[in-house]
Amino acid sequence: MPIFLQTRLKRYDIHHSLWFILLIALVGCSGNSPLPTATPETAPSQPTQLADRLPTPTPILSGQLGSDINQYILQNYPLFSGAILVSQDGEILLSSGYRYANWELNVPNTSSTKFRLASLTQPFTALAIMMLQEQGLLEVNNSICDFIANCPANWQPITVHHLLTHTSGIPDYTAFPNAIHEAASSRTVTQLIDSFQDAPLEFEPGSQFSFSNSGYVLLGAIIESVSGLSYEDFVLNNIFSPLSMQDSGYDDTSQILKGRANGYTIDGRTLENGAYIAPSNLYSTAGLYSTIEDFDRWEQALSSGQLVSQKSLDQMLTPYILAPKYGAEYGYGWVISLSQEHRVIWNVGSLPGFYNYFAHFPDDGVNIIVLSNLDTSDVLSIAQGIKEIIIQ
Repeated sequence: MPIFLQTRLKRYDIHHSLWFILLIALVGCSGNSPLPTATPETAPSQPTQLADRLPTPTPILSGQLGSDINQYILQNYPLFSGAILVSQDGEILLSSGYRYANWELNVPNTSSTKFRLASLTQPFTALAIMMLQEQGLLEVNNSICDFIANCPANWQPITVHHLLTHTSGIPDYTAFPNAIHEAASSRTVTQLIDSFQDAPLEFEPGSQFSFSNSGYVLLGAIIESVSGLSYEDFVLNNIFSPLSMQDSGYDDTSQILKGRANGYTIDGRTLENGAYIAPSNLYSTAGLYSTIEDFDRWEQALSSGQLVSQKSLDQMLTPYILAPKYGAEYGYGWVISLSQEHRVIWNVGSLPGFYNYFAHFPDDGVNIIVLSNLDTSDVLSIAQGIKEIIIQ
């Protein structure tokens, strides 16, 4: 099976070509792990003038493994800004914030700090579709034109399955030439769809993988059409509220949200605020926020059958198609690969100011969640080092 290390994500998540001016392309590398080799942070990418203002984290630790993981982070990534949770068989080994949620006001990150999830939103959107399928309100093999108003004729062969697996051929609206200028402006769902519905398909639906935020925007619209609820309300009522995920929601920067992390980037050796992206431009493809503990609670519930049946979960986690950009295979909202013979289900997401990674090792009962509000943080290497400590 292909492996993730064959492609290495740089600075910004490839999911969001909306910021193509800022993004750095994938670079090939070798290895046999779904994560890059862990290496200490280096001075050229870090704001050394801030080192004397770092808070001391107060982590939740369990046993020697928890202590070892925390020491690894402190020693190798002293300027990591964000929060990390590691659990095994439902037991939290480490849950801690590091550095600042707000660097201007010296507000520290904690285990309850809320981070923009970016493309880690997509597994939630895929789950919502599976819930609606279990309710008999749709089938993943339905044409999307059964649910989308004013559906273009060339979308008729496209199914919900194609959207879930990024095989629809619909071009990614975030890659359009004017996208960078529209990112900071609010848009309705209809306006988002209008921005790409007249574009020609890039390939025959189902014939290949090509990451498309447009597809996951359409999934959000389908959720609203079928359920009669807004995307925000459907996720709140059917996922967040039943699991008491009180620190998770649909991002709205116009509202006061206690514990929200500001997003930062590093330009040379200077810490700066990340570029603003209006949440409505992110919608069901990248618009949610959460915390490390809520995210872990959600994954535990998903794996244990609290949200959908095992049949639906298996359908989500079936590797349907090779995704070359990941060097792995893709299911419904999840990348699926092997790490040294350990099965791993994962995803990554970033926006200007944020860089996040989640991995679930189902055969080992391990979750690794790294949410960062500094988009230059090497979350992949951090997670790889954690994996090497906990999984031999």
